[in-house]
Parts: sequence; C-alpha cells; structure tokens
Amino acid sequence: NVDPERFPLMTRWVWDAEANTGVLREIWHAPDVDHTTIRARDDFETFLVLREEIASGAFTATFRAEHLEIGREARVKVLKASVAPGGPLAAGLEREARILGQLDHPGVVAIQDVRREGVALGLVLEPVAGPTLAALLASTKRLDPDVAAAIALQLARGLGHLHQRGVVHCALAA
Repeated sequence: NVDPERFPLMTRWVWDAEANTGVLREIWHAPDVDHTTIRARDDFETFLVLREEIASGAFTATFRAEHLEIGREARVKVLKASVAPGGPLAAGLEREARILGQLDHPGVVAIQDVRREGVALGLVLEPVAGPTLAALLASTKRLDPDVAAAIALQLARGLGHLHQRGVVHCALAA
C-alpha cells in the first residue's frame, strides 16, 4: 500500500502573494491543493519574476514575466500541474522549444530561453506587442475589412514560414 500523504502529489507553478510572483514548488500533501500556503525557503537564485497568467490552453499556461537581470519583459510558458512532467505532453513542449529555436520570422513568436527546474520545463518567449484578436473584437465587435485582411495576411505569412520548414501548427493566435 502507498500512503498518499508521504509521496509528492505534483510539481506546479504557484503564486506567491508575498513576493508577487509565481514560483515552482513540489507539493507533497495538501487537503486543498489549489488554496494551499507553502512555507519554503526562498534563497534560490531568481532571474525571472512571473507577474500574471495571460493565457491558458488545455495543457499549458503562459505568464507575463520580468527578467530581473536585464529589466526586460518576457513571457513564460509552462505545463499545467495536471500534466505529467515526463509524459508525452511534456515531450511536446520540449519539441515546441526546439522548433521555435529554428524559426526566425516576425509573425512567429521567438524563443529566448528554456529553463528547467527539476522535471519542470519553462519556455521563455518574447512578448508580443499589441492587443490580441479577442481583445480587438471585444472592443469593436466587427473589424473593418482592411484590418481583417491585414491580420489574415500576417497569419498567412507566419504559417507559410512554418509550412516551408515542415511545421504544422494546430492552435493559432492572432
């Protein structure tokens, strides 16, 4: 018999309200994992401070972050806590990092770094300027045809760059 109180539940990104940042922590046992306070020493080197979650997919979450050494804004994409670190979805994030490292196009987000802490993986991505398509549509409800065409052209150019290199993207964001 395995005692669930003696073995780790997961490694996950958690929000540290005192430090106003996200941190990676291993959670061993908690009756309510989503609302647990974790007391842990904080003398590890920090180079990125996670500020807020800005996007969430089925398996990943993306955070607005600040690079402390150079004062530059970044995005950090991590696997959600529900995803097994050594499983096929984690391998997919590693594959995404390798693919992004081979691409260079203004319509494709650039990868700046890959960070590992234990078995967890984080992709450090360039921030993308401007509003999301969802925010644009929320403010206007209907795009001017010239604006819609310009957005479609940018997407097509980015996709063309990917397809020329044998990459098929399954989730587009504008």
